[in-house]
Amino acid sequence: IAQTLTRGGRVTVTLEPTDSGAPFLVEAAGQNLRVPETLPDLLAGRGRLTLDHRSVAACFASILGRALGVPLTVTQSSPDVVKLAGRLPILSFP
Repeated sequence: IAQTLTRGGRVTVTLEPTDSGAPFLVEAAGQNLRVPETLPDLLAGRGRLTLDHRSVAACFASILGRALGVPLTVTQSSPDVVKLAGRLPILSFP
């Protein structure tokens, strides 16, 4: 998703808060997008976190998602569209 903009694509973020949480969708659209083979496992908390210039955003998303208790999913509905989805919890502060 991070490389979409540099290739002339677009990134759309949708957030729909409710009383029970805030589902969100990050959609990247552009030419020659691909989901790295290791990304679904990284986001699910499986697999090895190996940092390099291509994986740092995915590793950060995985760590942040697990810390918040937010399962993240990634899908590629066509060669030019990748979607990342999750549901943020409702946090209350004293």
